[in-house]
Amino acid sequence: MTTWAAGYVTDIEYTSHFYRETSPLHLNYAIQLQGFRAPSIGEGTTYCELACGQGLGTNILAAANPQVKFWGVDFNPAHIDNARRLAAAASLQNVTYLDNSFEQLITQPPGNLPQFDYIVLHGIYSWISEENRRYIVRFIDRHLKPGGVTYVSYNCLPGWSATAPLQRLVREYATRHPDRSDHQVEAAFNFAKQVIEAKAGYFQQNPVVTKRIEKLPMNNKHYLAHEYLNGHWHPLYHLDVAAEMSDARLSYVSSATLVENLDRVSIPGGMIDIVRNSRDTGWAETLRDYARNQQFRRDIFMRGATRVMGPEQGDRLGGTRLALVVPHSAIKYEIPTSLGEIKADPATSKPILDALAEGPRMIRELAALPALQGIASGTVVGTVALLVHSGQVHPVQAIGSAKQTAPGRALNRAIVGRLMSGELLTYLAMPAAGTGTRATFPELLLLDSLQDGGPFDPAKMAMASWAKMERTGRRLVRDGKRVETKEENVALLQKEFANLSGTLVPLWKSVGMV
Repeated sequence: MTTWAAGYVTDIEYTSHFYRETSPLHLNYAIQLQGFRAPSIGEGTTYCELACGQGLGTNILAAANPQVKFWGVDFNPAHIDNARRLAAAASLQNVTYLDNSFEQLITQPPGNLPQFDYIVLHGIYSWISEENRRYIVRFIDRHLKPGGVTYVSYNCLPGWSATAPLQRLVREYATRHPDRSDHQVEAAFNFAKQVIEAKAGYFQQNPVVTKRIEKLPMNNKHYLAHEYLNGHWHPLYHLDVAAEMSDARLSYVSSATLVENLDRVSIPGGMIDIVRNSRDTGWAETLRDYARNQQFRRDIFMRGATRVMGPEQGDRLGGTRLALVVPHSAIKYEIPTSLGEIKADPATSKPILDALAEGPRMIRELAALPALQGIASGTVVGTVALLVHSGQVHPVQAIGSAKQTAPGRALNRAIVGRLMSGELLTYLAMPAAGTGTRATFPELLLLDSLQDGGPFDPAKMAMASWAKMERTGRRLVRDGKRVETKEENVALLQKEFANLSGTLVPLWKSVGMV
């Protein structure tokens, strides 16, 4: 562990992920749903991600929102180098990366950094020291515009209470067995399993912890090392986070996890009146956390949050443009919530999804659909929120020109290009939606083939993809097993490409990816 790391894992790099909740369009939608005025997104909009890691998320948002200026900050030089190389490969002109600690950020000379409309940080807030949290709050206080947005997600209490001793057990074992962090975390969890098998009372009385270990993604040891081995690991109560953010003159406005703003589908019925009778927002959110036994929060704070009243609120929300971001054939009416899976009412959701399958629509246009006449506008708005929460629908911006979609396509080419160096990045930019989307290995190969141009020929495309797989040693997986032969891989790819030609490819075209 290096001395500059301040207890943070740095000997192995963090995993590359994208979180759709960090998109400016998603944040604005969540804010407007709660009746607050969101920032405008256009030329001059500024966005900063603190602890941006490998920069994949920042690069995706920069490519999908070329009118916005982005800054990504991380104190790990390897992360920043990787982020810059990916941005350079895509020729992104609207993103800047800084190799700074939080302390260094607040000592930047005046004028070096702009005022930001959005400052986001995902996950890091509960992994760092109290001193570093103070640096973050000072940075927000200094650099967030009036009316600006801060997104902060973090491990929270009371949900982590039962599991916290597991983190301590894993970390203490790792400190006593020095090695590279991914090796340490694997050995530590194997030791934890020995303790479970020995019938230790803690695990006997907390079976939920044993189940958590069974479900952990042991194939991704880099994630586990960062989650469990950091020297500063502090799950936080929402009330305490809100109190710290108040030092930067911020107030809580919404959860970026949209379903958590809908009590009827996110907390037990008996808790609804208890929450509604609470005296302040912070207390209400804390009660909701107890109701859900919440483990992770995605909070949206604003500086100078102002409510939009009456008709103006309806006009702003009604003017939100939405699009389907999954193939129509892949639509699911079952939507996960903290209370379990609920089914969206087909009478309301099906007409909405069918209309969006034809192209983007504003919420007011959806409410005016003939099939929805007689249904209360609030029901339509609530159904749309559930569909956005499910990841099947997303706010979008109108595609004005090739200039708007070109950066996203360039980044996607760079992401696909990394396959040839053995790196698998499983997210792509969706320019029209101003966000990103997950992509499987075959889907990346398909996009690569489409970028080569020419007619859609699954057989030829499968053979071309195999040539690239052969050079990198990658293979497809079927039924959990690696497929080795050329014939099987090519046949599977050909079938997959043919299936995707009528489902995923039209969607990619609709959101400006191809």
